[in-house]
Amino acid sequence: MNQQLQVFHDNAEEELNALQSIAQTMGNIDTRIQQLHQGLQIAQEQMARLDRHSAPLLHLLREPVSTAP
Repeated sequence: MNQQLQVFHDNAEEELNALQSIAQTMGNIDTRIQQLHQGLQIAQEQMARLDRHSAPLLHLLREPVSTAP
């Protein structure tokens, strides 16, 4: 009976370790998702700033060039 209890204990301990590993991995995934969201937000802000700064230049490039005699 002691041997059966030891086997049960060992199995329970292995399962607990596996669950702890899964929980840690999920925490790491959540952290990575937050980092990616922040990176996406920064990239979107940079794109918007680039659009604002490049708009006047693009407007000038689209204007027809007049040839003065």
